[in-house]
Amino acid sequence: MSGPAIDPDSTDGADEPGYELVMPFITVQSKGGLHHDDSYVAGWECGTLDRDLAICALTGASLTRTLRLDNSPQIDLIAMKHGFATEVDTEAGDSGWLTYTFRAADSESAG
Repeated sequence: MSGPAIDPDSTDGADEPGYELVMPFITVQSKGGLHHDDSYVAGWECGTLDRDLAICALTGASLTRTLRLDNSPQIDLIAMKHGFATEVDTEAGDSGWLTYTFRAADSESAG
């Protein structure tokens, strides 16, 4: 499972706990690699969502995920590609993150 994990010891220079990746990316610029950090993380997040929604489309399952706010336009396109409508919980989570629920678009009109 990819995504952020709360690290209570990491403050990232702030007074609040920071976030660390469950699996570190080692080919990014901050680790001496060639890939831009934010672009790499966005691609990973969107690629994982694409795969998971493809599976949900086959099984008829819905999916709830907390994803980065700045990926919202791409997230909507990925959902539409697989026939899902998105519901966004704007009340939950930290700034910079939104919780999305993906449901098959045809189930919305039936319910």
